[in-house]
Amino acid sequence: MLRIWNAMFVGIGGLGTITLKRVFEYAALKEPKIKKTIGAEKHGLAQREGSVDVYVRFLLADEGDEIPEFYLTSPTIGIGEADLVIGLEPVEVLRNAKYTNKNTIFVINTNKIPPPSCISGLSKYPSIDEIYEALKKISGSSKIISFNASEIAIERMKQSIYANNIMLG
Repeated sequence: MLRIWNAMFVGIGGLGTITLKRVFEYAALKEPKIKKTIGAEKHGLAQREGSVDVYVRFLLADEGDEIPEFYLTSPTIGIGEADLVIGLEPVEVLRNAKYTNKNTIFVINTNKIPPPSCISGLSKYPSIDEIYEALKKISGSSKIISFNASEIAIERMKQSIYANNIMLG
């Protein structure tokens, strides 16, 4: 049976979001059911701590399935199509909640990196609980796995940059 499976990785510039996506893609290609992969990256101001949203889509097929030539062509996912969201920053997950649904699995690094609007006092950074409640309300999913990957990276590897690796497990 043909199926498209969608993953979304969100963070801010400097957290390794794009690297995380690439590692995930390469590892997934070892799975025999994955017949095609395609992805996209949105990282306009990534070098200045701007939002980074990346997508990876897999075409899953059983042995012997006939695959139409143009079955998986769009590199981005549509609203409500994410099967997995890995968030390197909690508010970035919330900003992209429109891509989720009741079956979406969230894996979230709880380490907060307030955006300039919060630092300047123009807005308030929501609590982790507020973010979870909003995600549940928007997506309908309660499949949220969260932990402070940055703290674990500092404890075990002496640098927070390895948090993206920890997020993959």
